Amino acid sequence: MAICYGLVEGQQYDWGTITGFVSIPLVLGLGVVLLLAFLLVQRLTQDKEPLVPFALFRDRNYAVVNWVSGVLSVGMMGIFIPLTIYLQSVLGFSALKAGLTMAPASLVSMFVAPVAGRMTDKIGGKFILMSGLILFGAGMGWIALIAHPDSSWPVFVAPLIVAGLGMGCIFAPMVTVAMRNIEPRMAGAASGVLNTVRQVGLVIGTAAVGALLQNRLVSAMADQASTRSAALPPQVRGRFVAGIDNSAKNGIQVGAGQSGGSTHLGPGVSARVAAEAARIGHDVFTFTYVTAMRQTMLLPIILLGVGALSCLAIKRGKRAPEPAEAAKTETPHPLDSSASGCAWTEVFTQGYVPAMRWTMVLPIAVVALAAVSCLAIRNKAGGQDRIAAPGADSGQMAGTISSPGSSGHSPGSSSGIAS
Repeated sequence: MAICYGLVEGQQYDWGTITGFVSIPLVLGLGVVLLLAFLLVQRLTQDKEPLVPFALFRDRNYAVVNWVSGVLSVGMMGIFIPLTIYLQSVLGFSALKAGLTMAPASLVSMFVAPVAGRMTDKIGGKFILMSGLILFGAGMGWIALIAHPDSSWPVFVAPLIVAGLGMGCIFAPMVTVAMRNIEPRMAGAASGVLNTVRQVGLVIGTAAVGALLQNRLVSAMADQASTRSAALPPQVRGRFVAGIDNSAKNGIQVGAGQSGGSTHLGPGVSARVAAEAARIGHDVFTFTYVTAMRQTMLLPIILLGVGALSCLAIKRGKRAPEPAEAAKTETPHPLDSSASGCAWTEVFTQGYVPAMRWTMVLPIAVVALAAVSCLAIRNKAGGQDRIAAPGADSGQMAGTISSPGSSGHSPGSSSGIAS
């Protein structure tokens, strides 16, 4: 939590002091110390009941796949977060259209994954996993190269198909390779550690990418605002640049058709000048965001490449015996018989079905409770759930690239609504 807080809030405090002696570097350092303390405690409890059995990592394949899983999680979040914001805030797509634009990757992955899983069982997952990471990184890198402020959705179909091929070749081989040599008694712990590494990678990736993206925007938006403000009257240029700069530092407002920040110039500005400032502000945001997105996506793409190279350390697993071979080499147990096997199967199935039904009652009840809770949602025309502030433009923000504790408004602005 401390590491994520430091990454998310760092830009807001200029990576310096938060209050008193508390600073962003101190918070990040505290997070690292706590992580090391956790690992030390686990090291001292290995002979008891550790939460993370270090013996799992003696298997090289398992250790390598855990590393690849963490790198993949950081890489995926580092790609999908900037790309989603780009589709909605720069190209002006609705959430539905943005989702449909990215759908080809998921559709291709859905058909490729079963084939990749069967091939992994036959030839091993080393090179299938490596190919998947390379294809996914190549597809997303292709998107970063062809993305422009005025791009249309069809240009993304081909790179998303390539990325989908990669995604389909990643997850099934990754789990198979990781768990193939794990002893059955350790399977539960091994699966839990693998999923934990993936979740931690998602959290760290989200925080790190958000911090990097905002840092790149802050460094570029002020320069672009100064250059493009030459089209405005001299008396409002300073306020325009200050508004853009403050918006960049305190939370970029994003959403379908938004400009990313506030260009409210205050009273005494004509409607024509205000409209021109809004247009320039939108151009500043879209131009700088595409540049910042490319720079931000470079890091996760490099990490995916590192993960692909790491797959070379995976040892080729033993080929699973064919059913005919297994039948020939299987030694029958003296107590085994077809009658006892059938009896055991019948007992298990008769007991499992009622247990499954009772177990499913809880999640079904939770879903029903969530459905009933939707009755408390106020339904307003046009999907607007708040009233625009007086004097603000009609655009509404769908979110911010900001820390959870910040409002996302410019300090000198009376409204958080973008022009």
